[in-house]
Amino acid sequence: MRVKICGITNIEDALASVELGTDAIGLRIRPKLSVNNARLIVSSLPPLVTPVLLIYRPDDSTVDNIYALCNKIGVFTVQIYREISELSVDMLRRMISGIKCIYRSSRTVKTVHAAQCEEEKARWSGLYLKCAT
Repeated sequence: MRVKICGITNIEDALASVELGTDAIGLRIRPKLSVNNARLIVSSLPPLVTPVLLIYRPDDSTVDNIYALCNKIGVFTVQIYREISELSVDMLRRMISGIKCIYRSSRTVKTVHAAQCEEEKARWSGLYLKCAT
């Protein structure tokens, strides 16, 4: 199992997360985290910790915007919270070598079936499901 801590907005929290053993950190560009600060956080991470760009807003979920943000920040993993076409995912893969696109499904672990996961694997590098109790 890999652990990702989201909502990182400064280098101190990023490094504290690393000290606690996180495998990845989630970066969401918003008023609390600028593109420049995100780039500084990414550059401070050790090589085996994966920075993940979180895409929430519809304006950010275009191929051109995702590509620009990845290049400015220096990330190769994107977690997308919006619908995005298979064509757009393919375009991102051609534009950014080694990019991993993870889709956050609104489905829960309890409601998803193995066959659905197999269908999604063809399109995405990973599928993030909410945990339901």
